[in-house]
Amino acid sequence: MGEGANRTRTGPVPELGEVLSIREARRSPRGQGTEERSFPHPGAQARQPMCGTPPGPYNEYQLELQKPMRLPVRPVQIALFVLAGAAATPLGSSLVREIDFVSLNQRAGVLFHGRCIGRKEVPGAEPFGYTEYTFEVIEGVKGCRDASGKAIETMTVRHAGTRSGHVRPDGLEVPPLKLGVPEYEIGEEVVLFLTRESKLGLCAPVGLSQGKFSVIRAKGRVLVRNSLANRCLFDALETSPPRGLSQLDARTLRQAGEILGLRDFLDACRKLNDG
Repeated sequence: MGEGANRTRTGPVPELGEVLSIREARRSPRGQGTEERSFPHPGAQARQPMCGTPPGPYNEYQLELQKPMRLPVRPVQIALFVLAGAAATPLGSSLVREIDFVSLNQRAGVLFHGRCIGRKEVPGAEPFGYTEYTFEVIEGVKGCRDASGKAIETMTVRHAGTRSGHVRPDGLEVPPLKLGVPEYEIGEEVVLFLTRESKLGLCAPVGLSQGKFSVIRAKGRVLVRNSLANRCLFDALETSPPRGLSQLDARTLRQAGEILGLRDFLDACRKLNDG
C-alpha cells in the first residue's frame, strides 16, 4: 500500500472493543475489480459483517466489535445515549435479533390479550418523552394481578418515544422522538409480551415489534400475527418441546405458522408459563 493512499475507516476504533476481524477491500485504480483479503484477530469468531464495505477508489477497513465499550456512566446517561442513537437511525436499518416463542415467554414480565382504550403523549417529560397507553385486559396470562391477587381489568404502560415534538421553555424546538418501539391505535386488539418496568417507569415489547401480536378477525377466524408474520417463532420446538408443552402442542404451533389461532396461541403461552 502506498504511503499516499487514502483510507476510510467505518465502525468504532479498535480501542473501544475487541476487534473480530479487519477486512481490506482494494479497488484497482483501473477499475478492474475488487480484491478482498481477511486478517483475522487471534480470538475472532466467525460472523457475518454488520455492514457492507463502502464503494470507492480507496482502501477501506471494516471493524467489527464483539464487546461494547464500558464506561463509568450513570443509567440515565446510558439511556439517553442509546435513545439518541436510535432516534438518529432510520427504523428500517435497525437490527433486532429474532426471538423464538419460548424466549418471548421467558423474557416477558407482562403478557396479556387486550384492546387499546387510551393514548396520551408526554413529549416534554424528563429525561425523554414517552407515550402512555391504557389497555382493557381481555385475558391476562402473566403479570396481570394486583397485590391482593385479583385480576387486573385495565393496564397502563409507558413506551419511550413520541409522534409529536415540543418546544422547551428556552424556545428550542425538540423534534419527535422515534425509537422503533411499537405504537397502538385506539381500539386496536393485540397480544403483548412486555418487558418488566424500568426504574423510569418504562417498558417495551420483547424484541420490539416481535413482541406485539395483532389480533386479526376474518372469515369467522381469530388469528394472531407479529410484524415478522411469526417467522422463526416456533422453529426451536422442532427438536423437543419445552416443559409445559406436549408434542401435540408443539406440532400444532409449528404447522400453524402465520395462520395461528388466538386460542391455541394463548393456551400454549399459559401452559408454558404455568409449567
